[in-house]
Amino acid sequence: MSVGCCSENIKPGYFSIHIGRHVAFFVFSDEIVGIVRVLHDQMDPPHHF
Repeated sequence: MSVGCCSENIKPGYFSIHIGRHVAFFVFSDEIVGIVRVLHDQMDPPHHF
């Protein structure tokens, strides 16, 4: 199953998914999903990491 997009340009192992007008960045393992940051879609992600 695939959820989200690879966001290696932000940091290795990060993924992202658009939710309405926001983008959630997350990491995951076999048992845990960790939300790293949620940004409005007009914000510049590299600037906020």
